[in-house]
Amino acid sequence: RLLGIKRAQLIGALLSRVLAIEARDMLTHYLSCIKTANDICTCDLAVTQADGARLWLQLESAAVRDEHGIATQYRSVLSNITARKETEQLQRQLARKILTVQEHERRHLARELHDEVMQTLTALQINLDLLAHDQPTVPEGLKSSMALVDDLIDQVRTLSLELRPTVLDELGLAAALEWYCREQA
Repeated sequence: RLLGIKRAQLIGALLSRVLAIEARDMLTHYLSCIKTANDICTCDLAVTQADGARLWLQLESAAVRDEHGIATQYRSVLSNITARKETEQLQRQLARKILTVQEHERRHLARELHDEVMQTLTALQINLDLLAHDQPTVPEGLKSSMALVDDLIDQVRTLSLELRPTVLDELGLAAALEWYCREQA
């Protein structure tokens, strides 16, 4: 009923002949059953029904061996796992969307850090430099503040690049990986 095939057609038949399954998939499945020490093998198969609809089936086969340990036949059970496969597909799509949103947010945050925070820090650095330039002797507090701003600028730049390297968008993944490896080295 699941496959739209009569029971008499299935009993004793090779599934690859009865179902629209690539023979390679079936052969791979059965060869794995023969080669493994355990006698039960499971694989998932995409099957096209007579009406053209696609199903996912889980094929669980048990080898029946003769007295010499040679598999002479297989007993198989088919289970419809189409709903599970569709759910897995939806989960993969959702995961891709989540990654896309995360990458968008990383890009946005990196841009904000670079454009807004770095501009403010640079303006602060310029103001401190002007203050220091106007003083005959630079007070220790001002020197310390200038060093803190320099360190903060480096930290923000590093954080911005680690969130989303601009080279990734401008030159692509290969260039970004090359840049990252150089930075880590």
